[in-house]
Amino acid sequence: MRSRTGYAFVGPALGLLIGVNVFPLLYSIALSFTNVDLVGGTWKFVGGLNYAVAFKFAQYGAALRTTALFVCTAVAAELVLGFALALVLKDRFGGRAFVLTALLVPMMLPPAVIALFWKLVLNGHYHNLAWAARGAMSFLVCEGLTKVYADGTCAVRALDLRCGEGEFTVLLGPSGCGKTTTLRMVAGLEQPTAGRIVLAGADITGCSPAEWDVGFALPRRVPLHPPAGRVRPAGHAGARAAAAGRGRGRGLGLGPGAVVRSDER
Repeated sequence: MRSRTGYAFVGPALGLLIGVNVFPLLYSIALSFTNVDLVGGTWKFVGGLNYAVAFKFAQYGAALRTTALFVCTAVAAELVLGFALALVLKDRFGGRAFVLTALLVPMMLPPAVIALFWKLVLNGHYHNLAWAARGAMSFLVCEGLTKVYADGTCAVRALDLRCGEGEFTVLLGPSGCGKTTTLRMVAGLEQPTAGRIVLAGADITGCSPAEWDVGFALPRRVPLHPPAGRVRPAGHAGARAAAAGRGRGRGLGLGPGAVVRSDER
């Protein structure tokens, strides 16, 4: 009964080792006797044709001999060194715990090094792989976004922007460079002249603001000086801006009294 219990505990681990190590080896050997292609398609048994072709090249034989020499030498050295360490460490002596710890440290280093390596690979700030994968992971994507007004003013020119979900993104620039216009296009308050906007994988360029839950707010502030080329009389221009804001509010379904405010383009 005790032996069956032991086999019951060891069996799953043994099956896992066979599945992870032995099966791929046997499967690779079986495939070596076929003309299987890595890109797929049909395949058939060809016997030792692959080995006959490989052994025609002198480099293959030299590489095989070098590998065999390295494996035999390394395994023999590890076997001798392992037995020697076992004989030395089987008895208690001063500093035995320190020696055992020093011998175990190299076994613990590879997982730690691999973890740090993947942390570097997946870091989005300074690694190329993360930047290459950002297209698939981006929550908001602006591609070639351009806005040209009827008077010929180009507020935004060919903007490419990618923002991940939960990412904090800051648009910096002088007054009139197109920061607010970009936000308005993302929110649907302005239609881009060219380019497209993708939100959560869906192209929302031509959609109305009511079709997605995006918005932005600008704080009321008093500028230190008016933007260059934007000086207007306060009275008539303010009334027209308020009327336009009410019109946009009605278009968004916010009610007849709603005003959508924007302090800069």
